[in-house]
Amino acid sequence: MIQRLNAVDGCFLRYEREQSGFRPHIGMVLHAKGRAPELSRVQEQIACRIERMPTLACTVAKRGRRTVWEADPAFDPYAHVHEIRIPEGSTALDEVVDTLLAAPF
Repeated sequence: MIQRLNAVDGCFLRYEREQSGFRPHIGMVLHAKGRAPELSRVQEQIACRIERMPTLACTVAKRGRRTVWEADPAFDPYAHVHEIRIPEGSTALDEVVDTLLAAPF
């Protein structure tokens, strides 16, 4: 699957390449009571959805002068879903969120 980047994707990608401190982000923090699901369970849920949502397994590639989204045949959903345990207290949560937002998209 090869698909051209739309204008918004292209702008974000170019800006991120040119501005090393820029990090677009999508995310949320969910506070819940009870036990969180096991990491392996969440990874399995993502892995089973890749077939229905193949764009989750795309990467940016160059094709001539064009930048495109392309299916990554080596995509491993288990390598993209991580667990981060946060100690009690809002300061710890703020620090973890800041760290996550600073990571490359």
